[in-house]
Amino acid sequence: MTGRVPPALLSDLLIITSGPVGRTWLDTHADRTTDSTAAFTSVHATQQPPPLPEVEHILTRVLSNRFALAPPAAAA
Repeated sequence: MTGRVPPALLSDLLIITSGPVGRTWLDTHADRTTDSTAAFTSVHATQQPPPLPEVEHILTRVLSNRFALAPPAAAA
């Protein structure tokens, strides 16, 4: 991406993402340091989004952690 993304747009993206992820899930998983949930809740709380590539990484990890299927061994 060559242009700059307005910070307000990135903030809106973070806010919109928190809806399907769910506040309860975020609160329950906010203390995990092995994924981007803590980063997401921190950025969401401060309303100061990081650069776009970092936002993309945070959103990808949070959505993956929230909606990923259980590993086959754990599901059995």
